[in-house]
Amino acid sequence: MKKIITAVILVSAACLCLSAEEIYLASGAGYKRPVNEIAQTFKKETSITVNCIYGNMNQIIAQSKKTGKVSLMIGDSSFLKKSGISFVKKQELGKGKLVLAFPEKIKITSIEDLLKTDIKKIVLPDGTKAIYGKAAFEALSAVNIHERLKESDRLLVVQTVPQVTAYLSSGEADAGFLNITDCMSLDNKKFSYIEIDKKLYSPIVIECGLTSSADENSVKFYDYLKSDSAAAVFRKYGLSE
Repeated sequence: MKKIITAVILVSAACLCLSAEEIYLASGAGYKRPVNEIAQTFKKETSITVNCIYGNMNQIIAQSKKTGKVSLMIGDSSFLKKSGISFVKKQELGKGKLVLAFPEKIKITSIEDLLKTDIKKIVLPDGTKAIYGKAAFEALSAVNIHERLKESDRLLVVQTVPQVTAYLSSGEADAGFLNITDCMSLDNKKFSYIEIDKKLYSPIVIECGLTSSADENSVKFYDYLKSDSAAAVFRKYGLSE
């Protein structure tokens, strides 16, 4: 009987070790909702935990270099390319869309409407750290209103896309630039949005990079991102057509 009990304990311990398997992924904060959803489904299917780190691209790149634990990174292709991180391989996950969100009480039909006097505060991510901030700057510059808005002190620059959402939700901003994915977290009964013409900003290609520190479990998740299940989640959050 003791041998049987010992065997059961050993088997249980082995199962616990397997369930404790984990990997680390760093992602731009604007993709938190779809990445979390995919990571949770992946865990249910494989028992592998995906520890997700979010922030603007500069933050997650620095964090990845500091810890040495990050085996996967999700973000705009241009940031990944200049990150200084060694990637074994990369794959495209979708295309990013810049939108302008605003409360229902404010009427905006085009980006030029931001010059209206009733729009006092416009929030956008930092263009040097977040791709959607860079896109917003390009779009505002393309229609020749960036300098006018800046001079009138109506532009509020924040660190990440979710911070834009927070300012809008709290009523501290009259309009905000963000990606369509995070925009979906806003109450559609209280907020509206318009998609910014893609001709006004550089294409946003979202990629996942597999780092040189990736193990077998990291490769499993990397491959899972190509599955029909993951693709459906990306479509759900507006990252692919």
